Amino acid sequence: MSRVAIPLGSGLLLGGGLVLGRLARATTILGLFDLDAFDPTMLVFWATSLVVLVGIRRGVRGPSSSCSPRGRVDRRLLAGAAIFGAGWGIAGLCPGPAVIGLATLAPRSLLFFAMMAVGMELGARRSRVPARETG
Repeated sequence: MSRVAIPLGSGLLLGGGLVLGRLARATTILGLFDLDAFDPTMLVFWATSLVVLVGIRRGVRGPSSSCSPRGRVDRRLLAGAAIFGAGWGIAGLCPGPAVIGLATLAPRSLLFFAMMAVGMELGARRSRVPARETG
């Protein structure tokens, strides 16, 4: 039961938080970058999310757990984060609100979700290609 209940509960909690915090709206996301009409909602969301994440991770994995699946922050992780952030900032959507938008069949969310799926597939294919030897 916990194999379904925990992810389902986590997803419902995240989705509810996104909707209640107006984070499913692109205007809220883009307000973080608008100097004339700055909206700090995303900063509050990030800060509270970070506190919750660190608390849960330390409780489950101990104080020495790493945020990177490889155990270190490397060039590949930073490049992926930069690409994700650029796409997120341009579109004003991130995966959570995009999934919420799928429920309404909003064209913007459908396009974002399709492009996100393409990017995930390209990333998966790239990670299956053996690294080239240097030297």
